[in-house]
Amino acid sequence: MTSFKSVGLFGNFNSDDVKDVAGEISGIIDYYRIGSRLYFASPMETQEMEGFDDDEIDLAVVIGGDGTFLNVARKRAGRRSPLLGVNLGRRGFLTDVAVKEIKESFDLIFGGQYSTETRTLLEVQIEDDCQNKTAFNAFNDIVVYKTNYGRLLDLEISVGQEFVTHVRCDGVIVSTPTGSTAYALSAGGPVLYPTLSAIEIVPVSPQTLTHRPIVLSDRSEVFIRLINADEGHAHLVVDGHVRQELDGEELVTIHRSELTVSLIRIAGHSFYSALRDKLSWGV
Repeated sequence: MTSFKSVGLFGNFNSDDVKDVAGEISGIIDYYRIGSRLYFASPMETQEMEGFDDDEIDLAVVIGGDGTFLNVARKRAGRRSPLLGVNLGRRGFLTDVAVKEIKESFDLIFGGQYSTETRTLLEVQIEDDCQNKTAFNAFNDIVVYKTNYGRLLDLEISVGQEFVTHVRCDGVIVSTPTGSTAYALSAGGPVLYPTLSAIEIVPVSPQTLTHRPIVLSDRSEVFIRLINADEGHAHLVVDGHVRQELDGEELVTIHRSELTVSLIRIAGHSFYSALRDKLSWGV
């Protein structure tokens, strides 16, 4: 019998598809005599997400695409309940369950045929010239990107006390291993196994082609400073959703967060099978 006593269903319930899938999952939950609760969540509408201070649920099920999953993961980081994603998006690297596999997948989970996997987050601090600080957590990545499409950014990157490079580019991605299959992959970064203790730095369209991605220990601290940037010439984006305009005077500091997220991995599912399926490896 399952060890889960209460399940939270997270999704944008304004969507008929999400409501239909939530209804199917609720029927399975009822069959196993488990309590359930509904929480509104979408990729962008964080202010409408309710119930995130509730520690009573044992399993958080996110219905939607990777954007919704990222939103819920940031909000529930550090909590004891693991997350499981049901994919209504496109590739769905984070959402492990396909709609056609819902009954089979939940039977396996409630039968105890699953494992949990810990994923790290990054914390970014933005310090302006008055030493005011703003901080965010990222499950996938932090991107400093230009807003003026006709000009490149001048970025100075350091790791710890050591200067690394000055690069002219469209932007730079600092990614967790989980995020290595997202924007970092599209920009030419390597795929990292998601439980590695690592941070990945990937320049976006660097003017000098010898600038390549680099993988660091997650004990590293990354510093990014804009050089000769006009106000509003760049912005910082967290997981593709949280945006902060930069005026060119800030110091961006990125390091591993103290928070982690636990994900459910169903028996028979693996990272390598996801690569074959979602990236068409071997086809």
